[in-house]
Amino acid sequence: YLIDDDLRARLFDRFGREIGFDAGRILQADDKALLAIAEKGGMRPADRVERWREIARLVLADGGGDLEGKL
Repeated sequence: YLIDDDLRARLFDRFGREIGFDAGRILQADDKALLAIAEKGGMRPADRVERWREIARLVLADGGGDLEGKL
């Protein structure tokens, strides 16, 4: 099920404040910190955490850590 736009925005802001959007920071983030955010965002939070980490790995491997520049 999808979460509403207000909750999505709050969780996005929280992710930015607590983890940051830098791929290296996402990979180094504490599992519990990522899971705490993911649990507020709907079903299968552990899967979401793994996807976040996989995206971060791809950004580092394929984009040298600069997703915006790669796009």
